[in-house]
Amino acid sequence: MALDLYRQPKEALLSTHSAKFAGFPFGSLAPYVLGPQGQPVVFLSALAQHTQNLRQNPLASLTLFPPAVTPEQARLTLLTEARLFKGDTDPLLTAHQTHFPYSKVYLGFGDFSPWELWVQQAYLVAGFGRAGWLDPAGLWSP
Repeated sequence: MALDLYRQPKEALLSTHSAKFAGFPFGSLAPYVLGPQGQPVVFLSALAQHTQNLRQNPLASLTLFPPAVTPEQARLTLLTEARLFKGDTDPLLTAHQTHFPYSKVYLGFGDFSPWELWVQQAYLVAGFGRAGWLDPAGLWSP
């Protein structure tokens, strides 16, 4: 269940620590793909609030959910540490544009950079009343 949520690229809720309003979380939808080591990767504009927030505090969460969320459906929240991706971005761009064709427009602006979200902890809600912490290593292990 957790693997299905994790391995299928989709839009997820990215929450960062607000740089402007100390102590408050800041969340919005962000499409993600999996990087070369299995970590989620999001492309963020240099102008985006998330980018400003991550530059001040790299700790973030990414909440994955199916397209239509009901109390019975699984959700997976990943507690992560974000880092700018260092390496060949072409495979990531191709994967991102394949899964999210609409992204070709904004990724062409030139100010978008890939951020890796290194999973530190994972919390699965498997349905109403069924929830718990998982070993995050199991998410990218074969």
